[in-house]
Amino acid sequence: MSILAAVSLEDTAQTKAVLPAWVRAGFPLHEEPYLAHMFSGFIEAGQRLGDISPDVDAALAGNLLRDVYLGTLYRWTQAPDGEADLEADQKTACSTLLDGLLPRCSSTK
Repeated sequence: MSILAAVSLEDTAQTKAVLPAWVRAGFPLHEEPYLAHMFSGFIEAGQRLGDISPDVDAALAGNLLRDVYLGTLYRWTQAPDGEADLEADQKTACSTLLDGLLPRCSSTK
């Protein structure tokens, strides 16, 4: 997410102009969700390493992470200049989501 935020922040004026045009053109609905597929691959790699619960649906998780990225990006473009921190908002949203992906530790009494 930090890399995606950095790309978006390289030219904020361009990002804020292109994103609404991309949405109005219908691309979020009709374009192949490449970013979701990339995130799904990361989730699957984490599952193979044991860092992510094996019962997590990697495709769903990839779509959720894409939703987080696009949602925070949409909100950032709508906020008055200087009133939103794209990278911080993405990190906070991801932390909230990712807590649900971590393996659960069972407590024994």
